[in-house]
Amino acid sequence: MSFPLSPDPWTGLLLADRYCLEGLLGVGGMGRVYRAVDLQLSTATGQRYVAIKIMLASLIQDPEACSRFEREVEVALHLQDQWVVRVLDHGLTPIHWGPPPPAAHESAEVVLTEGWQGSPFLVMEYVEAPTLERILAEQGRLSVSRTLRLARHIGVALRAAHTGVMLEGQVVQVVHRDLNPSNIFVLEGSRGRETVKLGDFGLAKFVGEIDTGGLVTRGLLWGTLTYASPEQFRGGERIDGRSDIYSLGGILYEMLVGTNCFGLPEDTPTEQWLHAHLTRPPDPFPESLKIPEFVQQIILKCLQKDSDQRYASITDLDLDLQRAQQRLSTHRYTYPGSLTATG
Repeated sequence: MSFPLSPDPWTGLLLADRYCLEGLLGVGGMGRVYRAVDLQLSTATGQRYVAIKIMLASLIQDPEACSRFEREVEVALHLQDQWVVRVLDHGLTPIHWGPPPPAAHESAEVVLTEGWQGSPFLVMEYVEAPTLERILAEQGRLSVSRTLRLARHIGVALRAAHTGVMLEGQVVQVVHRDLNPSNIFVLEGSRGRETVKLGDFGLAKFVGEIDTGGLVTRGLLWGTLTYASPEQFRGGERIDGRSDIYSLGGILYEMLVGTNCFGLPEDTPTEQWLHAHLTRPPDPFPESLKIPEFVQQIILKCLQKDSDQRYASITDLDLDLQRAQQRLSTHRYTYPGSLTATG
């Protein structure tokens, strides 16, 4: 499977005397992501690709943005797991390159301060697979059985982070805090079975740290509002793995229903998202989809406003997902929600 590259002023430039930028893959909240050829590892018989994220021009001189970018590097370098997109290298772009080309929503002018050192970048494993976001855009919604399978794989990836990384001789748990369909890659494994890889740890925090600013600080928006937990909106709280479980619940709802759990459009103002996540119950599951009650209950437990009412851990959630799969195996499901009992 190949993914289209967009033309870009930096296409063809050589980074760190090793990575040749081929084209732009996309632009996220923190950076521009390029596909590049790793000249050091490429051979005459094949090219080795990597993905390179370069911080957005508008964020380069923002201390908090730089801190978050550095955090992604720190977390990912220590979080080496087959279920997580690996970070391979990092550094600064050459000074003479100047700031990266502005994204569509950015001002074309970036004032460079004295002592400009280049743009932070990180080199990641190139995952040539669609994101869950792309799959949902193309297919609308997924079957119950496929949703449960993918949910368990996403859980395994989260468990790798929640279990923790070794820092300065201590195991420190990591919370993703920006779990959403755009950073879940769905790969085709052996025998056609799907697996996932989880990426984008730019908003990750270590368990025990206080989220002092919430999702909006100094007018900048951090993270994806559609799936953010209530405690992320409030700020000033110690965030743990149950925040990611809330986000996963919102994703599972969308996988089955085709819309977010509040039925809000993507351009909904931040204040309305805050109100929904803090006070509104999720919209009822459409009866026409015939989603089993035991599956609905799992998702609704993930989406509890009070983190104490959610699953205490990904392991606890996985136990219920496994039981749901076993119950589902006694029935035959066709296109999303259609249930036919089998003898």
